[in-house]
Amino acid sequence: MTKGKELIVRGPDGLMPAQREYIQKYAELGSEKEARKELNLQNRRVTRWLREDEAFQRAYEEVVTGTHELVRLRLKAIEEEVPEAIRALMAATKPMKITCPFDKTHTFTITVDHPGVRAKMVEMLMKSQGHLKDVRRIEGEVGVIEMTMGQRIALALWKDGKDISAQSRIELIGMGLIDETI
Repeated sequence: MTKGKELIVRGPDGLMPAQREYIQKYAELGSEKEARKELNLQNRRVTRWLREDEAFQRAYEEVVTGTHELVRLRLKAIEEEVPEAIRALMAATKPMKITCPFDKTHTFTITVDHPGVRAKMVEMLMKSQGHLKDVRRIEGEVGVIEMTMGQRIALALWKDGKDISAQSRIELIGMGLIDETI
């Protein structure tokens, strides 16, 4: 392949120098757009490489697979840390200290025996860390029901046979999720 009058030679990996630079920059930054911007490459050029150049496709696939694997492993680690803190909060029957798994400087002390209050503490912890939104849609046979996290936790506690607050019970009965006679 020629560029102007000089010959562009592929390396032992089959990549041209510009392709190699792009792959390295993409691996470094994790963003195709930023890598193109830094190297002043047009989108159509990279798209053409992806469509027509097998060596570039292989190198690109290696970078993308590696990046996705790192993200997957990080998310798995987060998934394992959060439930431990939540289980500890929900099972607390005596004063105990819980350290936030994401920010080790935050410690929560729990001295409440009421499961509804502990459930609210879990909700507040998860919201403060950005893992929870206030309202979530739950689809069922009757359509779509919007429930707050507190209502979902209260329903889960009720299904497990634990006591819930009178207010939570009234809300869940009003929504038709639990029976009045029980």
